[in-house]
Amino acid sequence: MAWYKISKEDITEYKALTGATNDSLKNSPLWLSVDSDGDFVATNRARQASFYRELDEAREAQAKKASAEKLAAKRAAGVVTWTKYNGEWCLLVPTGSEAQKDDIVTVSKRDGSTQEKMLGAIVAETQRGTCYIARDPEVKKAAPAAVVAAPATDT
Repeated sequence: MAWYKISKEDITEYKALTGATNDSLKNSPLWLSVDSDGDFVATNRARQASFYRELDEAREAQAKKASAEKLAAKRAAGVVTWTKYNGEWCLLVPTGSEAQKDDIVTVSKRDGSTQEKMLGAIVAETQRGTCYIARDPEVKKAAPAAVVAAPATDT
């Protein structure tokens, strides 16, 4: 019978992400065994793949949790962020901010970049803050320079 070793680093990471213990890994639906060296092994490729699928899901869950915590911290600090309301993107101005319609605000994106946007009409009031339609800031256009016509020439 073939045995498929699972690295100690992957086992350690899985236990850290999920709170699993050695005993819970042995008795889990993953059906992992321990070989004579004390390493975790799967008895077939399907069980090995199941473990790595579970590990990937635990990593994704951790990343989502970290992203949500970072976003919550931004909002708590009064940073304007993008949010979806009824399927439409709008600007979320946190509760307690004194921003209002036609104000130009700096909007922070998830990737850390920022951009300037003007607050449009109010879309909704939520527990987290006020949702506004996003508009591009109005740029004052310079008056066009006077066009001087060149004298007509006959050729």
